[in-house]
Amino acid sequence: MKHSERGEKNMDLAKLLRRLGGICFLLMWIPFAMVMINGPLSMASGKLEDIQSAADVFTSPWFYAMWGLFAGTFVFFIASMIAAGISNQRIIANGQDAEAKILAINDTGSRINDNPVVEFSLQIQPENYPVFVATARLTVSVIHLPSYQPGKFVRVKYLPGTNKVAITGVKTV
Repeated sequence: MKHSERGEKNMDLAKLLRRLGGICFLLMWIPFAMVMINGPLSMASGKLEDIQSAADVFTSPWFYAMWGLFAGTFVFFIASMIAAGISNQRIIANGQDAEAKILAINDTGSRINDNPVVEFSLQIQPENYPVFVATARLTVSVIHLPSYQPGKFVRVKYLPGTNKVAITGVKTV
């Protein structure tokens, strides 16, 4: 089995956890709507029995489902960040040096200390391995963003036989 086929079959753990967090976030709105319909919105009728039943919302399965999915969202998102960090550290510790050309950059929408987390599409050019394309994420200081533009070169570490890559810095002349 080729490494590209293996890569397609085995979803990266961080991506899987991020996807599960997104699913929890989307599913959370179903019990939230039910809690709102059975709680505050039912009190708008002004009937005494509706107000008493609105208090029962806090003991309903919908209420617990909403908070369970809400907690799951954060657990999966935080776990995905931890998994991505561990993966990057493993690549940096065990990887081989290479240089890479930045093909494209995309803002992920995430910020760490007001600096963007950027996803890079890279053309990796190792010495004893065929050229390949991979993606990597890196938090880039807004001051250094001009150094990380398409067409520029960066230093990377990669794990041979996989498409796992970590950016270690800008290539200096």
